[in-house]
Amino acid sequence: FQQQNKTLYSAVMFAGALGVLTGVRGGSFSISLDERHTNNGSVWTNAHEALLRKGKVATFELRTALEHDSTLEEALQRMTETHFIAPFYAILGGAAPGAGAVVTRERDFTVD
Repeated sequence: FQQQNKTLYSAVMFAGALGVLTGVRGGSFSISLDERHTNNGSVWTNAHEALLRKGKVATFELRTALEHDSTLEEALQRMTETHFIAPFYAILGGAAPGAGAVVTRERDFTVD
């Protein structure tokens, strides 16, 4: 994805899918989402979180992070503090050796 003739980030896209599942903001960070199955929800719970509690869709927020966050720390903050509609794992890697995190998310809080 480019802005003003400069590559802002690269992402793997799938036909028919909205948002981003995995991407790289060159020289800054990489991020990937993974499903997290829990027994405390359903598609109706997710719809309730989106419509009534203003929860965000993780794939859309990952794209926002790639577009607007210039550091690993900013992306990590976004993925740990935002209210989402469904649980997931976020795997982030930084440009420096050893920089990164695996975030375990519930809808409205970070597990670890």
